[in-house]
Amino acid sequence: MRLLRGRTIVAVEKLVAEEKVRAERLVDAQDKAAQLFEEIERRDMIRAGVGEQELSDEIRVVAEAADGARQIAAAAEQARNASRQAAAASTEQAQGADDLAAAIEEIASLADALKPRA
Repeated sequence: MRLLRGRTIVAVEKLVAEEKVRAERLVDAQDKAAQLFEEIERRDMIRAGVGEQELSDEIRVVAEAADGARQIAAAAEQARNASRQAAAASTEQAQGADDLAAAIEEIASLADALKPRA
């Protein structure tokens, strides 16, 4: 294998793939942070008279609720996908059963046609 600065092509490809995953995770974290800041502003959470610890606790509650909502949405999407897959499989099974019934009827017709006539 050809070496690139002491690394094989496979090792470099692995590093590139890992960096891509890391970059995707960073973008996802950035998006979540932006959503959290938007929610903080929408709720007017930063206000006079609120201590840093109290505000931090309030923000934590909002962040946990948002994370829980994301998890629920992800679970709902997984359930919808599973339902679609089950429906598709059921449709395929029903079509297969119809095809089998039609084939059996055709075989029965052929068998009748091949019977000796009296």
